[in-house]
Amino acid sequence: MSYKIEYTTFAEESINLIYDYIRIVLSNPIAAKNTLIGITKTINELVFFPYKNRLSDDEELIKYNVRIAFYKKYKILYKIYEDDEVITIMDIYYEKMDISNTIFMKNK
Repeated sequence: MSYKIEYTTFAEESINLIYDYIRIVLSNPIAAKNTLIGITKTINELVFFPYKNRLSDDEELIKYNVRIAFYKKYKILYKIYEDDEVITIMDIYYEKMDISNTIFMKNK
């Protein structure tokens, strides 16, 4: 089974915020590009093994079967829609960030 990757608006905004933060605030465009490439590669690998990552520890997210993948210090929240063969990337955030402060959780 081959899955298609889709992104929520929250995930797209988060990727842009992560990239801009590293590139502008930390003044490191090379690290920004490499982080973006690494996150994208981690997400693209989900099409082959979508169930390899565990469910999120957050009680709210467990109710919705949201899984969590990791790229370095970033967490990638995603949900598998098996009937549609779709993996939806819900949000992406820095691991030390309180999950309740993520764009996704604020707009649930």
